[in-house]
Amino acid sequence: MKRNRRIIEDIDNFYISWGDLITLLLVMFIFLYSISTIDQNKFLLVTQSVQEEIMDSPVDTSVSQLVDKMKEEQKRMEETFNQIKKVVREEKLEDVFDVQFVDRSIELRMENVLLFSSGSADLKAIAQNVLGKIGIVLSQSSGIIIVEGHTDDVPIRSTKYPSNWELSSARAASVVRNLSGNGVHEARFRIQAFNKFDPLVPNKNMASRAKNRRVELKILPAEIISEEGSS
Repeated sequence: MKRNRRIIEDIDNFYISWGDLITLLLVMFIFLYSISTIDQNKFLLVTQSVQEEIMDSPVDTSVSQLVDKMKEEQKRMEETFNQIKKVVREEKLEDVFDVQFVDRSIELRMENVLLFSSGSADLKAIAQNVLGKIGIVLSQSSGIIIVEGHTDDVPIRSTKYPSNWELSSARAASVVRNLSGNGVHEARFRIQAFNKFDPLVPNKNMASRAKNRRVELKILPAEIISEEGSS
């Protein structure tokens, strides 16, 4: 009887250790996901296959719930991307307003010809209109929004903007003010000013300088993993 009891206890201990190991593996996958830019769909497929392999093991249900939340966030990001693309298409701004889905984020690139007059950080009427529509879309999403201001290499020395640092940051701030005025929570924004130091193309002529004068938005997915860890 004692020997049988010991065998049963050993078997129980084995399954407990096996379950802990599998849970740790899933947590490792999630951690790697959180610090990398891997394709989310591939990650979810790998995680799902691991779960299927260990279906009979006692895996923590919170891991499965986290994967489900990742899928939901991916779907929300795709819907936001499609809605923004629709706005740009309806406004016929494809030549000056680029929208891309890069890794797990949405990237918007707006050329200066759409947004501002030379040496100004005041939004043009057409820019206010289209950003108002983008703001309505973003107000229904979540996650951090990074707004980057970029200029060309032509110096500016005005009373209002002593250098392109002030001008690039003011232009980013103008976009933030417009979006926040259309329902996007201010706490989501992060402003970055790049001056002339992140050009898309070399500043060789008027056309290339016009391309480098721009504001970019990076819409990041909601921090699901952080939320899980803090709950």
